[in-house]
Amino acid sequence: MPRLRKKKWMFRCGVFLLLIAVAINLSAGTFTGAAIGLESSIIQPLFFVFLIGGIALIFTATKAPGKLEVEVYEESRGRGERKKEAYIMTDPAFYFPEYHGSLHLSQLRKGIREANELGIGDELLEDLKATYAKSLRKALRDPNRAPIAEEFLRELNSYEESDEEEADLDTRELKAAFKEWTGTPTKNQKRALSKQDLSYTPSSGTGYSRIKNNDTGEFVTVSSTPSSKNAGRNVFSDLVKLLQRVRKKQRD
Repeated sequence: MPRLRKKKWMFRCGVFLLLIAVAINLSAGTFTGAAIGLESSIIQPLFFVFLIGGIALIFTATKAPGKLEVEVYEESRGRGERKKEAYIMTDPAFYFPEYHGSLHLSQLRKGIREANELGIGDELLEDLKATYAKSLRKALRDPNRAPIAEEFLRELNSYEESDEEEADLDTRELKAAFKEWTGTPTKNQKRALSKQDLSYTPSSGTGYSRIKNNDTGEFVTVSSTPSSKNAGRNVFSDLVKLLQRVRKKQRD
């Protein structure tokens, strides 16, 4: 945890410089109201160097980390726990420089475990959450990245009940596109399907076509010759159920 060690080192050095500044002042003069009495023109610059340097180091060490955008993705496709071990998160703040800016889920676990052993686990988690949690929550809105972002948030002890709503399927575009169904998807419907990682396979003579998830292979059948005026709503309902199955399978 070089980043945290550096912050601790900077804070201690800052305190040390302030103590030197106080010692210089006490040895050279006294405080009178807001004025600082210093008898030597040589000591005066030293006093201000140590004072300003100490304040600067303490401020830098205690400054809250900025919020950075992170990316999450899957390195390879697998199943179960092996699938989760392929999850990767970028680390633009380089909390773990040994992984060169991106780390697997198992590497994050290892880093947190080592930090706990060093007695700085809580501090590391707070820094990681302050820097990355907001960006990871944004990824929950993407059905393809949501399972990955959720796992990293859980490792940071930052996945809360309120995030369940954020991770719910965003089907607004699908709903708007599938107000009707003529048997084949329109351009807007194809776009809405693509954003959910779904694809359409036309009927091979059975009278029913398929819409499947490109990751898991889960699918629903849809009529190629709809007769109901509610066909669009029915297809949308089936697609929502499909996406729910896909999400559950990805989490498992």
